[in-house]
Amino acid sequence: MVASLGAASYLHLMLSLLLSSTLLTPVAQDSLPIQMGTSRRVGGDGITKEEIRRSQAIREAEPLTEANLPPPGAKDREAKLQTLAMQQADYNDWDAACRLFNAWLSEFGEESLAKVDRGPQQASRSFLECAKKAHAKGSSEEAERLIDKSAGLVSGPSSRHQALQWKILRDRMHEKALAGAFESAMKLNEQLQAIREDEDERIWLGERLADSAWTAHREEDQFERDRAMALLEQVAPQNTEYRRLQEQMTLGDQVLRNIITYAAGGIAVVVLFGLLSGWRSRARVGAAGRRGKRNKFIDEEDELA
Repeated sequence: MVASLGAASYLHLMLSLLLSSTLLTPVAQDSLPIQMGTSRRVGGDGITKEEIRRSQAIREAEPLTEANLPPPGAKDREAKLQTLAMQQADYNDWDAACRLFNAWLSEFGEESLAKVDRGPQQASRSFLECAKKAHAKGSSEEAERLIDKSAGLVSGPSSRHQALQWKILRDRMHEKALAGAFESAMKLNEQLQAIREDEDERIWLGERLADSAWTAHREEDQFERDRAMALLEQVAPQNTEYRRLQEQMTLGDQVLRNIITYAAGGIAVVVLFGLLSGWRSRARVGAAGRRGKRNKFIDEEDELA
């Protein structure tokens, strides 16, 4: 019995040692059966064969850029140009998108653009964003050209097109007004007010005209003053400086009229006094002759003669 117990203990010890050595032995990394990223169930290339083929083609293909676009005239030029233009618009890379949409339109026309889902909308948006950038750089002519191009690809100008056009007109009006070209500024103000009425801009233009009118008034430039006031009457007749200048001009005219009136009255009095004095002198001479009295003035002249 002791021998049997010893044999059992020995067997148990050997099994324990064998199990411990198995657990402590490191497993080689390449023996793992699962490869992350290729499972068809979670995080893999897809489930259907078409999904797997498309995922593998995308992974293996060279990234499409402007540098590796097929040259003009190549068979796949149109398809690659469409793909890259839409991709750059999605990435908000507006400069690249505008270049690509320009090439697309010039080579294949609006008919090709219309065949692509959201093609006209993405091209219109890209050109509008490029117009904003041109306006920010001070190139209003380029901005207006891009606005027209953007609006032409969709159903006419939207509120976003009009908002940018309004800003361009406002900046141009400010430039003309500060340069003293008030007639041009007035026309631009009419255009921007037609897009969206803005009292602040109307008041701003009235203030510039009032400043010009006052400057001309102080310099006694009547022509320039009257020109500015005539425009003020149209755009901002309630401007306080304009009304103050009107009051001063009215007061000045009244003072001038009073001076002229008093001067004319004074001249009339002097003339009348002279006429009365002459008449009285002649009357005295005539009366003296009728009475036979010696007139010292006439007789002395006769004696001297």
